[in-house]
Amino acid sequence: MGGLMSMRRKLTTGLWAILGAAVLAGALISFNPGVMLLIYPGLEVHSPYCSRWQAVKDFGTRQRQERAEKSIRASLQLIRRDGPLEHWNTNKGSWWIPAKSEATLAVLLAQQERQIYGGVVSGETIIDCGAHVGSYVRYALQGGAGRVVAVEPSEDSAECLRRNFEQEIAAGKVILVKKGIWDQEQELTFYVNGNGDAANSFVVHGGGSRAVTMPVTTIDRLVEELKLERVGLIKADVKGATQRLLAGAVRTIGRDHPRLAFSTEEAPEDPGAITSLVSRLAPAYRMTCGPCLASEDHQIRTDVMFYQ
Repeated sequence: MGGLMSMRRKLTTGLWAILGAAVLAGALISFNPGVMLLIYPGLEVHSPYCSRWQAVKDFGTRQRQERAEKSIRASLQLIRRDGPLEHWNTNKGSWWIPAKSEATLAVLLAQQERQIYGGVVSGETIIDCGAHVGSYVRYALQGGAGRVVAVEPSEDSAECLRRNFEQEIAAGKVILVKKGIWDQEQELTFYVNGNGDAANSFVVHGGGSRAVTMPVTTIDRLVEELKLERVGLIKADVKGATQRLLAGAVRTIGRDHPRLAFSTEEAPEDPGAITSLVSRLAPAYRMTCGPCLASEDHQIRTDVMFYQ
């Protein structure tokens, strides 16, 4: 009889322990749903500066991004169409965008709401590589930037940017450069991958890509041609061309020591290789890693890399 009672007590204790663990796990998940990333199967880490645990800690950034996207999508109202372009009103202002890319616009505007590329120094000159339709251009101007050089090779996106900033371009506050950014001046094959021009690239192409020839230039050449006295920040979202950009910006980096903010949220951008190259070109620079975010394709990547 004593043995049976002991067995019952052990069983009861075990059940209470399981129940307690379940309650604790539920509380943790309720407090931070990102905890599930610790056990999520098939999740791959694609940055030397990230881990599953870091993605859990940064999960709040992903949640803020998603809430902002939802709010922006709910506010979308089509104003009119003009061939391959559309004019939309949002709770973040009105925007010309390539047709059928309003979901992409919501993502980009939500990124600016959480200051994905950091702050702006009043009066500074910024070079925005991969400017798309100008979501960061508007954020930078609102933050007090003196001038933004917007580099955008995609035909439709560049035209949208021109329409979105007609007054600022006329006033010299925005300079639109309809070229790609590289490590030398030449013409390259540019892959039109769709997604409202936001996925177009000189490096990445899919099965349905359309190839066109497009001129490319360098940061150093732009600085020289535009007679920029000092560059305060180089921001880039260039779909695999960041290391080429750096190789073509050696003189500018050496002269002005601008802050650098590079999007690395998508392959083939390699945060480790970019950091190594920055260290060789400018040993005094120090790296800061942006949030580590889990994507829908089950990858954890560094959102943005910062160097100063």
